[in-house]
Amino acid sequence: MEIETTTRAAEAIRRHGAAVGLHQNPVQQAYADFIAEGIEAARNGGDARPGGQLFAEAETGVGKTIGYLVAAGLDCVEHGSRAIIATHTLALQHQIIEHLPNGELDPGCDMAKALRIVELETGVRLKAALRIGRRNFVDPDRVQAVAERLRKERELSADEESDLAALQAWAEENPGAEFRQFLEEYGIDALPCDLAQEDLCISAETTHEAARAALERHIRQAHEADIVVTNHAMLIRQAIAIGQPILEGDDPHDTRPIGVIVVDECDRFPDTARSASSELLPINAFLASARAWTPKDAQEREAVIGAIEALRAYMMDLRDQMGDSRKQEAVILFDDMSAAQRQAVIGHIEAIASALTPLMGRPTRADDNEDELREHAHELASIYRAIKGASSKDGGRGSRAEVVALRWSPTKHYPSLRTFRLQPARLLKRIWAVWASANDADADVQEYAPKEVAQSDLFHEPKKACSRAKALILTSATVSAPSRNDRPDLVEISDAYGIYAPSNACDEMNRRGMVFTPTRFGRVRIVCSDPAAPMPFLPPKDEQGAKADEEDEILAQVNPAWVDYITKMAAAAHAEGGRTLVLTTSYRATAALAESMRAAGLPVIEKTRDKTVGSCTAKLVAAPNGVFVTPGSWEGFDISRFTGPDGKPAKIKHVIMSQIPFGRVDTGVNRAMALELQRRGMSTDRAQGTLHAIIRARAARKAKQGFGRGIRGPADSFTFWIGDVRFPRPAIYDARLPANPNAKTFATMAYIIPRRFRQSAATPSAWDQATLFTVDGRRISRSEA
Repeated sequence: MEIETTTRAAEAIRRHGAAVGLHQNPVQQAYADFIAEGIEAARNGGDARPGGQLFAEAETGVGKTIGYLVAAGLDCVEHGSRAIIATHTLALQHQIIEHLPNGELDPGCDMAKALRIVELETGVRLKAALRIGRRNFVDPDRVQAVAERLRKERELSADEESDLAALQAWAEENPGAEFRQFLEEYGIDALPCDLAQEDLCISAETTHEAARAALERHIRQAHEADIVVTNHAMLIRQAIAIGQPILEGDDPHDTRPIGVIVVDECDRFPDTARSASSELLPINAFLASARAWTPKDAQEREAVIGAIEALRAYMMDLRDQMGDSRKQEAVILFDDMSAAQRQAVIGHIEAIASALTPLMGRPTRADDNEDELREHAHELASIYRAIKGASSKDGGRGSRAEVVALRWSPTKHYPSLRTFRLQPARLLKRIWAVWASANDADADVQEYAPKEVAQSDLFHEPKKACSRAKALILTSATVSAPSRNDRPDLVEISDAYGIYAPSNACDEMNRRGMVFTPTRFGRVRIVCSDPAAPMPFLPPKDEQGAKADEEDEILAQVNPAWVDYITKMAAAAHAEGGRTLVLTTSYRATAALAESMRAAGLPVIEKTRDKTVGSCTAKLVAAPNGVFVTPGSWEGFDISRFTGPDGKPAKIKHVIMSQIPFGRVDTGVNRAMALELQRRGMSTDRAQGTLHAIIRARAARKAKQGFGRGIRGPADSFTFWIGDVRFPRPAIYDARLPANPNAKTFATMAYIIPRRFRQSAATPSAWDQATLFTVDGRRISRSEA
């Protein structure tokens, strides 16, 4: 039943916010109103604009989570529809929605507060649920099997045996529970014996009834909920499944459509989309699955094996032609190959497809040991579509949707086929409006269908039409790269997400204004690097004439002098008291800094690949003067919701940005992007310049997110330490101190610092009062410089 209401989200928050502990926040209310207006515009777009896509940037302090939850919840009540919230990580999902041990919503989480506001406004109590992947849930049988195998393979230490036994007992008592519950309950950093969740989680082969029931209960709760909190990766998998409705439920009587999808932390969405949408087909694994296959017709099996072996032999011949100088991973973009080589690969793929056609044309049979082979066949079909569709247009902009590459592993040079997307965030185009199959006669529907649907598949799988969402909200603290005028670059973000004015009912709103910034929120002291400070990396030894100030640092070696400089900076921060967050850009740099800081006597908490963020967070919360060194907490890291030993919310008092978070330039994706820009008519130099501009924009977004880790509430105060000599300093230091001839300064990086800390009408701003950290470990003021 639809409930008629004209209530706007801002009015609901203003009237009922106090009932859930919110203070009056006009900026939050304006943000919520903007989201609600965008949803309304999307719903009223008409046939010409079937749905709308809204960009909304909101800095820390705006309270955007409750803002968009209330707006989406009111839309659910008014239209009898559902809403999906997609975040970047599991930790962020749990920040939005958290349950108590009895299954009730934690009244302190944002979801509980938002649902209560909606209920007080409309009288309707909505249901909310979490939706995560099955790799997060334990299968006790797999734990038992892996434990038995480990004990047979090697002798375990007493600690390893104790932890492994604890995991077994916990799994038996809690079948289908989340692994994070085990880590939190036992207070450990990672699963014992270096085990991975993928080896122990519920899979398609799981037979443990209680574990399967737990997962099915989790899925059913998501199907029944009005608002579902999921993650970017799961949303992408739904988008890739063109013919499958989003979060389709088991109940045929539940016909509620998806009205709103909110993509929070949307600046991280492209990375997840690229990873989730990439295909990697290892030829050796493909061949092994064919050899293990036991069909009734042995000749059918031999034909498949022979075709795969021929492709493998051809790819190994190509690898041999590269010479022995390439000791690391070898990748050849399909477009870089000669026409004869490309045609040879296509011919081998089509030969494999021909051999597999009888299998793929039959219904699935459980007794043929064919599941893995079918899965590889689907991967091959996806790669083939990418090859055949390489010249297709994506989003009307003339760019290629996917790039194909041949890859050989860095050790034994095993061959693989791989695809990746140049503009992966454009997959979001598949989750609004209505998509249809290529055979659908409804031209109005077909106009909005992605062109990939119409491309030929190796095995001609039918696609069905299905309903998608009306409104797509893309929100983050950094939707666009920070700029001098604090205005978003609509051209950049529109191109990244494939969202253009002619088909967007929210276009006028995006142009009118989408940035929400608190005028007064928190305080900061800024410490800049010395112009004489060392660079983070040494110049690559094998590239003569390489510039040390370039963004590309993949081949560079961590500079020991820089490690020493950051260690001194961390020691100075630690001496002032409070928790210190040291942000790095790689595990390599993290390990070097952590080792140096331990030698200096600092209480270091190091994020390694096998330690969860949750376990590190728990240690930091328990250590009022701890130093957390990590490459992965630039976004979404918030410890203020936890209580420290003093009974107060835990706070970060120092954030050290050890280096500007530049990404790699030499990746296969970036090489393909540069080639694509040249195909569009750019010169080589201009294409490289454009690529570097994209990398700088990404780094600025990430750095701004890192700055925000220190302010989570209106009264928070922290110190922002800048350890990278390439970050600009206030003009007075440049006037008084000699410049570093080895380090290019990126002036636009200064705009990662919010305007309220850079400009002040009444008194000097925090930026104007910034101090300098010298190479010998002293802090000096502008008057001393």
